[in-house]
Amino acid sequence: LPKFTSTAHVPLLQRFQRLVELQESLHMLSEMLSFRRQKQVPNLKNFITTWRERLPNDWEMIPVWSDVFTWRNHMFSIVTRTFAEITTQMRQTPRIHDTPWTVIKFAQIARKQQLTTVCLTSLSKLYQFRSMDPEDAFHQLREQIKTCLQSPMEIRAALVIINSTNLEFFNAQQKAEMFRLRGEALQHLGFGDESNTAFSNALSISDSYGKGWLSWGVFCDRVFTLKKDLQWAEHAVVCYLQAIAHNDEKSRLMLARILWLLNYDREGGPVNRSFQRFSDHVPTWVWLMWIPQLLTCLARYEGQTVRDILCKIARHYPQALYYTVRAHLIEKRDTRHSSSS
Repeated sequence: LPKFTSTAHVPLLQRFQRLVELQESLHMLSEMLSFRRQKQVPNLKNFITTWRERLPNDWEMIPVWSDVFTWRNHMFSIVTRTFAEITTQMRQTPRIHDTPWTVIKFAQIARKQQLTTVCLTSLSKLYQFRSMDPEDAFHQLREQIKTCLQSPMEIRAALVIINSTNLEFFNAQQKAEMFRLRGEALQHLGFGDESNTAFSNALSISDSYGKGWLSWGVFCDRVFTLKKDLQWAEHAVVCYLQAIAHNDEKSRLMLARILWLLNYDREGGPVNRSFQRFSDHVPTWVWLMWIPQLLTCLARYEGQTVRDILCKIARHYPQALYYTVRAHLIEKRDTRHSSSS
């Protein structure tokens, strides 16, 4: 591989991936032939896992994804036809193909690239399967709903799909995701109270679902922006902190919003009290890149709560705090000298 990659290398790397998978397909066919003679089903878990982990970049054009996934689906169809008779005689069928996951992943990339028709066409191919793993069925349903939510004209269709879904076969987190999507659909349609109830139901099913906390926090934040009621600001701060505590990556971007919401409260107010209570659940390292903002907050109403966070940073990451505090004090000193002169 070249030491430095550029745009000129991208087509070559794409062809190289197809050549590698072509070679792996040859090994797969040879393994299938030997197992076929013994009237046994091969274990293709290694091939499936490798192909799942080796994917194009999300930003690459959809034809690149289509070339890779079309060949994989072709190989999976050969495997299915070859061992169809043997698998029907077995009580427990091993996983010999990964077609549903491949189709769903392609639909997800198409949705992220705003290719709604491509996404829905891809998902419609899954209806030919008589039986499907519950996890694959959930992801198919989720992609279909999220695709409908992207279009204002299809939001009601997404709500109909959610309401007609049987949640019996899903686990707690998957049920929570369905209620979260229902809350987002109702929110887009302007049903605020029903949306709030849907988010509440999602977290009552799985209170450790970080994405559910984040969506509920965004909803409460929007209500606060409209009504300027501190109660909604308090709810938003609690939801954001809970989402961060449950390791939702996108929620860490909301730390700036949390510090901004604290400005609307007074010392000892409800927002500051909730922040002080739930900030203990947030990992200390999350605050490292926000040390300058925390130092600025010391002079405001939330100073006492922020002081506790800075003390925890000093215990666990003293150097990260030392250099930032030193630069902050030097900046304050220079500002004071310039103003006095």
